[in-house]
Amino acid sequence: MGLEGKTYVAGGEGVAHVHEAIRASHILVSACGRACLSGLRYACHIVENGRWQRNIHSFPLSTSRNLNWLSPELLEQNIHGYNEKSDLYSVGVTVCELANGVVPFAGMPNTLMLTEKVRGCAPLLFDCTTLPLYEELEPNQQTLNVHHADSGVGDSVASTSNVQYKAMQERRFTEAFHQFAELCLHKDPVLRPSANQMLAHSFFKQCRRGSATVPELLYPVTPTYDLASMLAAEKLAELDIEPDQWDF
Repeated sequence: MGLEGKTYVAGGEGVAHVHEAIRASHILVSACGRACLSGLRYACHIVENGRWQRNIHSFPLSTSRNLNWLSPELLEQNIHGYNEKSDLYSVGVTVCELANGVVPFAGMPNTLMLTEKVRGCAPLLFDCTTLPLYEELEPNQQTLNVHHADSGVGDSVASTSNVQYKAMQERRFTEAFHQFAELCLHKDPVLRPSANQMLAHSFFKQCRRGSATVPELLYPVTPTYDLASMLAAEKLAELDIEPDQWDF
């Protein structure tokens, strides 16, 4: 899973990096259910000149695509800097992204997103316990426009968002899942647990008791290699090819 990959990247196996790009599209799942963390081109070294840095101040130059997932302390770039716990915040955003089916802060101007993150505004897991509280917030404090979110599956935005919103209202996530997301998304990195500590969270203990396997849970998601061939076939079918008329 992404959190285990985060543990490795943050030094669990002697590697010393901050990933800086944990998001759903960078978590790859094989046919047998094994998860791998990609996007390592964005990673930043924690070790400099052979010495472990408690905090770093390097702002990645190529993170425009990953801004929604970055932590407040990384975006704020103050004298305190940031460390490997910045990735834990990204894990929390990714959890909300996967659970809600929409990228948090989508459509929000970057400056407003930065301001709200620094103020402590964090994404939520949307279900029957959180949506009523979410709707009471001011529009500029809402991290996700759930009424106008596109599902990305080609249906009309209006009809899809209504179905999606109703599903959110009717479902209920476990308290352990909510607590897990809240711990990851704590504004103060000092109060965020480490990746190793999060792996021992009760949420994962309850997941291990489940009978369904990862491939079963992912069904009927289309594998990326099948998706690539399907997209190529669609593009080929859309080509307007007319025979050339040769006049000798």
